[in-house]
Amino acid sequence: MIRSRHRSLWFLLLALAVAALFVALRFKVTTDVSVFLPEGEQREQGRILGAVARGAGSRTLVLSVETPSAAQAAEASRVLEAELRADPRLASAVEHLEAGPSEGTDASLWRLLEPHRLAYAAWDSQQARALVRDEGLDRAFAGLLHRLTSPMSTFVTQVAPNDPFLAVPGLLEYLQSHRSDRLAVVEGRFVAEDRFAIVFLATRASALDATAQAEVFAGIDRAVARAREQVPSLGAVQTSGVAKFAVRSESMIRNDIQRTTILTAAGLAIVCFAVFGSLRIVALASVPIGCAMLFATAVCLALFGEVHGLTFAFGASLIGVCVDYVVHLVVHHMAAPASDGPRKTLERIWPALWVGGVTTMVGFAVMGGSSFPGLRQVAVFAAVGVASALVATRVLLPPLLRVVPERGRFFDRLGTWLEDALVWLQARRRFGWGLCAAACALTAYGVAYSTWDDDLQRLGQLDPELVAEDERVRARVARLDQSRFVVALAASEEEALRVNDAVAAALVEATDAGEIGAWQGVAPLLWSARHQSAVAEVFRSDPTLPARIAAAADRAGFDAEAFQPFVLHLQSPKRPPITFEELVQSPAAPLVRPLRLAFDGRIAFLTMLRDVKQPAALAARLQGIEGAMYLDQRELMDGAMQTYRVRTLELLVLGVLVVFGIVLLRYRNVRIAAAAFAPAVLATGVTLGVLAILRLPLNLLGLTAILMVLSIGVDYGVFLAETRDAKGVAPTLVALVMCWATTVIGFGALVISEHPAMYMIGVVASVGVSASLFLTPVTFTLLPAREPHP
Repeated sequence: MIRSRHRSLWFLLLALAVAALFVALRFKVTTDVSVFLPEGEQREQGRILGAVARGAGSRTLVLSVETPSAAQAAEASRVLEAELRADPRLASAVEHLEAGPSEGTDASLWRLLEPHRLAYAAWDSQQARALVRDEGLDRAFAGLLHRLTSPMSTFVTQVAPNDPFLAVPGLLEYLQSHRSDRLAVVEGRFVAEDRFAIVFLATRASALDATAQAEVFAGIDRAVARAREQVPSLGAVQTSGVAKFAVRSESMIRNDIQRTTILTAAGLAIVCFAVFGSLRIVALASVPIGCAMLFATAVCLALFGEVHGLTFAFGASLIGVCVDYVVHLVVHHMAAPASDGPRKTLERIWPALWVGGVTTMVGFAVMGGSSFPGLRQVAVFAAVGVASALVATRVLLPPLLRVVPERGRFFDRLGTWLEDALVWLQARRRFGWGLCAAACALTAYGVAYSTWDDDLQRLGQLDPELVAEDERVRARVARLDQSRFVVALAASEEEALRVNDAVAAALVEATDAGEIGAWQGVAPLLWSARHQSAVAEVFRSDPTLPARIAAAADRAGFDAEAFQPFVLHLQSPKRPPITFEELVQSPAAPLVRPLRLAFDGRIAFLTMLRDVKQPAALAARLQGIEGAMYLDQRELMDGAMQTYRVRTLELLVLGVLVVFGIVLLRYRNVRIAAAAFAPAVLATGVTLGVLAILRLPLNLLGLTAILMVLSIGVDYGVFLAETRDAKGVAPTLVALVMCWATTVIGFGALVISEHPAMYMIGVVASVGVSASLFLTPVTFTLLPAREPHP
């Protein structure tokens, strides 16, 4: 027997060492809210949103530097760019830095596109066929003649012999007209509103990598401070980008974890000193708590590859739950120490600890059936944490509890007072039933008037000041709606570009129909290889085209021989189509780089939209294009929350049935099982009622916290039900009060959180656990009348 205990101890210590090494090597935290989107069609869209959040566009920060004039803005831009590039730590973290258009951009683009002018002479092969007809040729030469009377006549004269359709000039003019009308170029620098210097900075790390992004912002602050020493007129520096919200969210979650840990430890110390007159239990409690956090983190890293910040914040509050097992062991060993030591005391109360732990684990485990990966992670973290704390209490605590802490004077007073209160309640069962009736009334009110917050974005706190700053900077640069876009998705780049070709054609029709105001994507700068070849082939495959071009030129009054270079080009060898890689290596890179995503072995091209007036009509128009998808982030998240609401309620009912089944299996008596279960159910209803009274809408993690309230409430009922055959009820009551205090302190710390999700967890848990404690005496009211032992 002793040898078996030693084996268990060494095995657990070895497992702890392996888990610690694994966590140290694989530790990774994320704040990506897309993991709280459901799987299935919505999950697919959620994965796209996640890829967008990690893409080049999301990784780009926009710096806006205020100055008194456009000239000073250009000067400030040059100095700031130099300082940003001079910082070695920042330079290694930055992938692209652009404060003005590259020199010779138009000339470089011209050299890249001009050899492919046939592919850009029309938007599609149908338009190309219309262009090479006699009527189309006449219109082309009439337009050319009109251009020769414009200020651009010198340029047109040089280009027309090689390109009478002016395909490349027309494309460049189209791109220029669709760029932001808010951004100007002054002395080679980007300037907005004649006084704001604009700098684009793309990081190598994901925008959601808060640690890496915090270093980037620190480098920007250093560069700005040095630039101000050289340019006194350099004013306020504002930024726009996903990274700033990720850094802010990570900071709030980290502060919540630290605050929760500190307040829980401090509260536990105060409670222990008041009850026991000793702080020894604080050290003992750290053992199962440390095991719980370590094993839960290791398992989540193994299963999910990373741990979400909200999971950690939720897990930190579980400290108040995991300490319950230590409290029960110490209290019972102190009140009635077994002659054979603390291990014997543990064996005496183990059935209650085991049943309570299992019900808590099951309560969380059913959440593993959620279609939300983020909630599955929370479920795994909580279930593994509770199981680890239970095992650590069983294996590690007895050897450490050789010396019984000296009983404080308040210990006996508290036990006596609580036992007297229970005797008083048993003698007045009507009062107990009155509490039940009040709880039922509060439950009915909560069910009738509770509201639901469907805004998933509130899970990631969006600071109003940061939002306002972000919108101001974006308005200076572009007017595209960042939350609405079209995705062209396929297994390869060529297939994705073919989908994007169809998307571009549909968006042209949607613009003409007034469904959207404007759009911006890789088309028409980049078409699929098939599209480019098809359009070019229309010109090359018509043997009569050279003669008809000469005739059309004569009709328009031109010298037909002047267009011989274009005729020779028609007869020259075919060129391979332009690729995305060629554009990325060209000055056009800023236009196309943010619009391509690669994830899950697939390629996607984005098209950003502006002024979406008829989203339903637009979605219907795109529905027939396989691989095309219109995404509205807010609508998607709202739909995800509605799906979650139904699914989680189903899981909640399942959890209630499973937990009740476990309690019933333990006691094999419906009345006793109902008595042990009643406080948890009533406490859940009371929580809903309180939220309705306070007009607090329930959100995703708040509903998860309600499931936790149910699990903890069952623990309280089980502990008292087990006491019916124990030597005395006073130790159990003292332990329950201490467990309640530590749990409320742990979760109550979240009530002062700036993060709305953490705040909701704190309110729900604090109210629910408190209701569970005060309603637990209902257990004794429902059981057959029986005086507790003194």
